[in-house]
Amino acid sequence: MTKDKGPRTKDKGYILVVDDQPDNLLLLSSLLTEEGYQVRRSLHGEDALAAVSADPPDLILLDIMMPGLDGYEVCKRLKADELTREIPVIFLSALGQAFNKVKAFALGAADYISKPFQLDEVLVRVEHQLKIRHLTDSLKEQNAQLERALAERDRAEAARLGLEEKFYKVFRSSPNAIAIATLSEGRLLEVNDSFCRLMGYSRTEAIGKTSLELNLWVNPQNRAQFRQLLDRSSSLGELEFDFRTKTGKIITGLISAERHDIDGQQCAISIIKDITDRKHIETSLQKQETALRAICEVAAESHLRLETRLQKLLAIGLERFGMETGIIGRIQGTTWEVIATRNHNHHQSAPSQIQTGNIIDWTELNSALFSETTPIYLQAETPGRWHASLQEPGRRGDRETGRRGDGETGRRGDGVGGEGGEGGEGGEGGRLLPTLPTLPTLPTLPTL
Repeated sequence: MTKDKGPRTKDKGYILVVDDQPDNLLLLSSLLTEEGYQVRRSLHGEDALAAVSADPPDLILLDIMMPGLDGYEVCKRLKADELTREIPVIFLSALGQAFNKVKAFALGAADYISKPFQLDEVLVRVEHQLKIRHLTDSLKEQNAQLERALAERDRAEAARLGLEEKFYKVFRSSPNAIAIATLSEGRLLEVNDSFCRLMGYSRTEAIGKTSLELNLWVNPQNRAQFRQLLDRSSSLGELEFDFRTKTGKIITGLISAERHDIDGQQCAISIIKDITDRKHIETSLQKQETALRAICEVAAESHLRLETRLQKLLAIGLERFGMETGIIGRIQGTTWEVIATRNHNHHQSAPSQIQTGNIIDWTELNSALFSETTPIYLQAETPGRWHASLQEPGRRGDRETGRRGDGETGRRGDGVGGEGGEGGEGGEGGRLLPTLPTLPTLPTLPTL
């Protein structure tokens, strides 16, 4: 087997010539080499099969009558191999030889050339088969590309259908209301079950209608605002709007949306989350907070006023005994605690009328203190609020004897004089408190 070196241009090809006659090999190889083909020569069928396996040619010129493997057997083996079956084979046959054309074509031959060779015929038939081979290869490559594209499209379509199925399941089962509508006019293309439950419309009633036709927006200007925002951005976060249901109920919702192209039309996929109950709770909590703040302010003010008046009350009482006014007074439950400091002149330990020997009776001191300050009263006008009032009282009825008090100041006061007699005529001040609770007896102290 020999190989003729020759240029292998873009338009030419690589040809294997198989013939047991060296003269025929030389003639054909010279002709084809001059035309720009790359040629390899082989004298036997076995050598030809080996050459094809090592470097498959673009075309084979194959003699029929050869020792060993003839042309028919070589062609048969070539067509049986998947790697070589597409190589075109042109049979070479002498005019005097018995040539079975039907058998040749049945085995897969592409054409045949009769001996002696007509050089122009050889070139035309070779060029024709190479063009067919090139076109066939090109078509096969295009078919392969189309098959790959179709396979890719099928995969993409399957993936899309899978995503659509998943999306539809999520769409239908979502707890939030979802609607797909045209962006231009808000015409509903699809709604899920949660949308129907929230807005009160069936799918048949909603689909095909615009949001304005269904009167969904409490403020129609919000629809225009929503569209303007979605025109500027492909997606929107949670925006709070008020919506109207089929029954006329006003609800508050957080709406999120994304802009998508569906069948060549700009659409909005909107999700509405109902926050009506949450808004009611927030409003209620705000009202409660405002009320509690007001109560705390009133309580603080009342406490301050009470403390101030208690201090004044106790200061007045102690001043009547010439005691220092550095005292502390407070109300705790129903117990009054009064601490009187020592006499400011360090000589008088206590008024003589309440002194027993050298020991001060602090119970009598406390009783005397409040007896001497009877014009001062604490009155409860509003629950939780106390204040001290100073008024000119009528004389109290005598609890022991039932003696009537003087009616000096007007209307009859409350009957706090006791069972013995009627209460005196009191002034026009408010009602008096019940008798102050008895103070607990404090430990006796040495004479100051």
